[in-house]
Amino acid sequence: MDSVEIEKYLKIVGDKTRLHILKLIYQGEVCGCELIHGLDVSQPTLSHHLKVLSEAGFIKGIKEKNRVNYTVDIKRVDTLFKALKAFITEDIKTC
Repeated sequence: MDSVEIEKYLKIVGDKTRLHILKLIYQGEVCGCELIHGLDVSQPTLSHHLKVLSEAGFIKGIKEKNRVNYTVDIKRVDTLFKALKAFITEDIKTC
């Protein structure tokens, strides 16, 4: 992952609402309809944030009847952490 990709992903998770959504979903699989109660956002805004997180691979949605249950993709989160660590610890001469 290069610095452009790292920046892109940090912007996605750097949003206060999306970061809070990730935290709520990380605590356990949760339905989108339940997330709205823990956030101060409208349903369309929540849907937008879930879509952004999903398209970036940070969460996965599993449809069950008329519900979508979300889980955090730990691999994506770990990949971002590892890439960020590698970037900030690399030799300054290679930047």
